[in-house]
Amino acid sequence: MIISEKLKDKQNRAKRPSMAFLVCLLIAGLGWCIINFSNQYRVTLSYRVNCIDFPKGKDLAGMSDSIFMLTFNTRGLNYLSSKFSDKNRVLPISIEKLIGTKGRNHNSYTFTSKELNNYMIDNNLIDPDFAGIENINSWTVELK
Repeated sequence: MIISEKLKDKQNRAKRPSMAFLVCLLIAGLGWCIINFSNQYRVTLSYRVNCIDFPKGKDLAGMSDSIFMLTFNTRGLNYLSSKFSDKNRVLPISIEKLIGTKGRNHNSYTFTSKELNNYMIDNNLIDPDFAGIENINSWTVELK
């Protein structure tokens, strides 16, 4: 009877993974996460444009694009931040500040991607990891 109990005990041990294997698996998983989250990534995300602060007596008639594709150079762990979540991807652009150097006697204004990049950086609208706008060479705003 003692021999059969020892055989049963050995069979039960063989069916379950050992604790050492589970610990090694956990350590490997943590190592993989640390390595991948510490790498530098280039991420392109879509941001919805929200035009604000119009000149006196003017209102928005239309714009050439309402979605900007912005590229960021960021680490994997930073990408998990809430600033990259869908609900926080709105870009408030002050038309008054943006057209400040162009003159205010027009109803149509065109801005290059360089002007938009500089505007976003100067007004701290975007994270310091901001690399540039991907999908726009020029952006036009029509006022009425």
